[in-house]
Amino acid sequence: MSVTNAVDTAPPETAPVRSTRSIYIAMIGLMLGMFLAMLDNLIVGTALPTIVGDLGGIAHLSWVVTAYALATAAATPIWGKLGDLYGRKGMFMSAIVIFLIGSVLAGLSQNMDQLIGFRAIQGLGAGGLMVGAMAIIGDLVPPRERGRFQAMIGGMMPLAFVGGPLLGGFLTDNLSWRWAFYVNLPLGALALLVTGLGMRLHTTHVRAKIDFLGAFLLTVGIVALTLVASWGGSEYPWASAQIIVLAVVSVVALVAFVFAENRVAEPILPPRLFRERNFTFAQILSFMVGAAMFGAVSFLPQYMQYVQGASATASGLLLLPLMFGMLAVMLTTGQLITRNGRYRIYPIIGGAVLTAGMLLLLMLKVDTSTAMSSALTLVAGLGMGFIMQNTMLVTQNSVEMRDMGAASGSVTLFRTIGGSLGVALLGSIYTSRLNDSLVDRLGAKAGHALTSGGIHVPPSALHTLPAPVRDAFKLGVTGGLHGVVMGGAVLALAGFVVAWFIREVPLRGSAPAPAPAPAPAPAAAAAAGGRHASRGEQPQAPAPAAYLPAAEDGGPLIRGSVRRADGAPAAGTALTLIDVQGHQVGRTTTRPDGRYGLPAPGRGTYVLISGAGEHAPQADTLVVGDGPVDFDLTLTGSGGLVGTAHDLDGEPVRDARVVVTDLTGEVVATGMTDAAGGYALPQVAAGTYTLAVSVARHRPVAIPVEVRNRQTRQDVELPPAARISGVVQVDGRGPLADARVTLLDAAGNIVDFTITGPDGQYTFTDLTGGQYTVTASGYPPVASAVTLNGHDENAFHMRLGHHAE
Repeated sequence: MSVTNAVDTAPPETAPVRSTRSIYIAMIGLMLGMFLAMLDNLIVGTALPTIVGDLGGIAHLSWVVTAYALATAAATPIWGKLGDLYGRKGMFMSAIVIFLIGSVLAGLSQNMDQLIGFRAIQGLGAGGLMVGAMAIIGDLVPPRERGRFQAMIGGMMPLAFVGGPLLGGFLTDNLSWRWAFYVNLPLGALALLVTGLGMRLHTTHVRAKIDFLGAFLLTVGIVALTLVASWGGSEYPWASAQIIVLAVVSVVALVAFVFAENRVAEPILPPRLFRERNFTFAQILSFMVGAAMFGAVSFLPQYMQYVQGASATASGLLLLPLMFGMLAVMLTTGQLITRNGRYRIYPIIGGAVLTAGMLLLLMLKVDTSTAMSSALTLVAGLGMGFIMQNTMLVTQNSVEMRDMGAASGSVTLFRTIGGSLGVALLGSIYTSRLNDSLVDRLGAKAGHALTSGGIHVPPSALHTLPAPVRDAFKLGVTGGLHGVVMGGAVLALAGFVVAWFIREVPLRGSAPAPAPAPAPAPAAAAAAGGRHASRGEQPQAPAPAAYLPAAEDGGPLIRGSVRRADGAPAAGTALTLIDVQGHQVGRTTTRPDGRYGLPAPGRGTYVLISGAGEHAPQADTLVVGDGPVDFDLTLTGSGGLVGTAHDLDGEPVRDARVVVTDLTGEVVATGMTDAAGGYALPQVAAGTYTLAVSVARHRPVAIPVEVRNRQTRQDVELPPAARISGVVQVDGRGPLADARVTLLDAAGNIVDFTITGPDGQYTFTDLTGGQYTVTASGYPPVASAVTLNGHDENAFHMRLGHHAE
């Protein structure tokens, strides 16, 4: 039996399912969906040379991958928000249907333009599959368990990374490249069947307007940005009108998207999420790693087929070390996170290892053996494994349940945007290096013909070309790959730097169950935040009276105590227990000593809702087994801190920075005073804090403040800052440079010192009123007293010289 809790202030829209069997049945559908979405990201990698040989258009080669990733990126936040509003199961099944329609159409393509368009339809469905799989895990299991289940979902990624090229190569060699798309039909049908029949989620439909404007602006911004990365330097010069216009359109659309999201009731990507530090840096890391990962993996099969002569199937097999490295690390870190609840170190390790893995790929030469090239991919796979699932875990642990879909979609959005831009940008580098190499070795006419579509050269036909042409092509492909992995290494290194900014925020409900002990004193319970749970074993000391021995009806008992933030018992607190369907299954109130006992109907997952008058309601997820569950909690008040900043004359001080920190020094809330000097920080809960206010021309103030279980007012008086300035002069010689000027307080303590500039000037700022002594040296020292009234600037000039003998 285990106990977990969440910090949501209301019951989740989709609660965890009741049994382990139901969870694993649902996981089969989710894993199939994620596998399909990731599979088609890379299944075309080994088939691309044959597709180009059949349909032509090598200049548009990267767009077969980019169109899919681009559509996925644009669709993920929309799918995530729709899932939050209308239920994730229905949206997940709709995404499967759209994905299968796109797969059929892609298999029927007759030219490169059709294939690119139908790949975009596939990408629209894939966006729903990716975000749906990860968001539904947030509904099924509490945060502590998500590392293990997300590792299972994440395991589909490396499986698809290698299984995609491998399966694509096998189908291309033995059937046709079209079967790289038709193979999705039986897998998709199975995913649809399992999801429809085996997944049980409680769905709440919310009447809300869909943010069509935001969706449109985001799509335009992403498409324009990707076109800039793809066409810049290849189709058009970077300074051309086409690229400049696209860049302007992208910037305008994305800026307009940010403004639009701040003005709609249900934004696709709520801006408030980015106020959370871990959420923001997790998205940046997802972007960096997506660009490095998809960019590198998409072009490795090109090298293996054109340079090493591997078949499409063999090039997939050669990527097996990458898959095994990624899968092994993901499963291992998932288990470790479930065991100890710590995750911050893994993205940092992953960034370093991925950077090293990319740099190792620079060892690939024209004569490198297939065994060596295959082994070199292992390190990159290890690095990817440390990062992939942990960015999702960090993100989901940073948001409330109501934003789970939007947040999960954001991770996929930034990863796929990174992937699409990475493939486009690195593809431009690849094509440019390949073209330059062929032109240098074969001349402009022959070189451009081999890369612009004038001649189709599938890998199987490369040996038919004259030796000089064949060698030039191999050198060009190798040089192109070197450019790709160098770009990937830079991106991975940037991800390594970003990973250091992620903080180790405890997983909600992740505290390991402590050994049973006598009931803590009220102060200790309050300090622990009320999040205490044990596994029902009997303590050595006699159990407290409130820990009832068993439920009268024989069901497992949830028992414990409820306290206020100050440690006092919270008598009369209403406690309601609901099941996974949202039905009430139990209700009680706490006794005068704050203790309670509430029987559960049986094994399963429940939500315990608590609330008492002025205190903010809160919900905690409890996993109940066969024995009693000990669960203590502390109520927090609705709180809120307001006040006014004013000067000594009572005049309001505007534009002052207001910062509230807790006892550990963590920033809880920030704000600015308005024109009337007022500030309001409603998010500050009951507790003890430090309130700091600062603004120019005033001395900063920091005071302790106790926020009660209701709105608390704390006005702040800001004393003005005084200044002393002047010029040090020498008799008959004017201002003296490099003279040391020292400021002493009334007790003779050094307050500050400075060195005069070329004009002899000195200044001391940020001073309070009182008696000071200013001394200057450079000639025989001079000391003079000065009195400050605390708010004016004093001009105090000093004259140095030798005394007459």
